[in-house]
Amino acid sequence: MSTVDAPVRVLDAVFPKAGAAHPPGPEAALARALLALGGARRPEHLIERAPAVLVRWSAFEQATLLRVEHTTCTTLSVASSTGRAPVPQGERALTDLELEVVRRRGPALVPGCSVVAPVLAETSVIGLLHAVPAGTGSAQDRDLLHAFAAGFGHLFERATLEARLAASADRARAFATTIAAGLAPSQDAVLRLGPPDRASVARVPLTAVPRAENGAQLLLTARQLEVLELMAAGRTNAEIADALTVSEGTVKSHVKLILRRLKAANRAEAVSRYMRLAGARAA
Repeated sequence: MSTVDAPVRVLDAVFPKAGAAHPPGPEAALARALLALGGARRPEHLIERAPAVLVRWSAFEQATLLRVEHTTCTTLSVASSTGRAPVPQGERALTDLELEVVRRRGPALVPGCSVVAPVLAETSVIGLLHAVPAGTGSAQDRDLLHAFAAGFGHLFERATLEARLAASADRARAFATTIAAGLAPSQDAVLRLGPPDRASVARVPLTAVPRAENGAQLLLTARQLEVLELMAAGRTNAEIADALTVSEGTVKSHVKLILRRLKAANRAEAVSRYMRLAGARAA
């Protein structure tokens, strides 16, 4: 879903007429707020700007974004059009009303006080938006905040995914650079007829290969992980046997078990799955 699609689809769901060319005032302001928020492409920027954008483009005087973890919450950012923004609090327990909002995954209105709406990532509540209306508060205020919170959730998911993909690409480039650097000496070496001299084979440091401690470690033994790391570094069975001081037959047995446990058809697929597990751990 694109940055523009997210707010439009959310508004269409909450206000059926909001997707028209000239939607009514409050809904139009909310659409502009979500489009303005969509200009922030990093998760931390979205978190910082969300309350300020909401206050700037709506009739809410004050807004607070909270992170929710189990039955507690923590203030992430606040904004106010009156200059009386609340002091950010540390971690605190969710109130009964907030717990009900989390349980129902729907907004709530406290007449004459505030509106609360959940921020969702897929079907899980990851945050709450509190907003104080300029007036006494109405069902429309509740629905407007609900739409903004839903749009913010879409944008936050998108920004988080983009950040993780960028980090994975950086790790892949760094790994490729390390491999190329390790192979450089062998490319310049004079070829001779016969098997390669193990002592002269360029070796890539194991530190260049990320360890998938949260995924592969649950499936493989410590020795199998060592073998898999060496496979990821481009070592042959003979080189792995030499590095681990075991027989080549033992290495072949480890490789077979690794392929079976990672449900991989070949070495390349096993290494690919290992790298994905390592990338998920680093993210």
